[in-house]
Amino acid sequence: MWTLVERRWVTWPEKPYNGEDIPHEAVGNLFTNYSFPPPVTVIKGKQESTEALPNTQHMVSCPSCNGQGTTRCSSCSGTGRTRCYSCSGSGNGSDGRQCYSCNGSGSRLCSSCHGSRRRDCTRCATVGRLLRWAVVHAEWWTEHSVNFAQNTFLPTKRILTAG
Repeated sequence: MWTLVERRWVTWPEKPYNGEDIPHEAVGNLFTNYSFPPPVTVIKGKQESTEALPNTQHMVSCPSCNGQGTTRCSSCSGTGRTRCYSCSGSGNGSDGRQCYSCNGSGSRLCSSCHGSRRRDCTRCATVGRLLRWAVVHAEWWTEHSVNFAQNTFLPTKRILTAG
């Protein structure tokens, strides 16, 4: 017996929010609310189909920056300064004199954030909000079985001669 098996699931892509309409409808039942044309019963491997659901668009605060549009600089851990590599943070040069790169402080202005302690959030493109929407995926594959269900209304002779 050949059985066409179907599996469905939802993913939630996102992009920076730019003022798009946000109807925010619920996804609902994946099997009754969305129809995909099924492939033929016997298929080789797996087939997949997807459908974006624009009516499910909704806005969320960016979890990477907590809606601020910027994140703490990871290069300097939010201090605005990094250790001076010329003197390894000691403040002194190899000759014992004050380091010329950091003027003896042992640290330099962070080259990533330029001392601001923050970096632009790349996930939301500094907007602080994301637009998310549902995408329904359907996947089909064929399973072959020589067993058949007991206590079925179909006659055994019919089951044994099925395809």
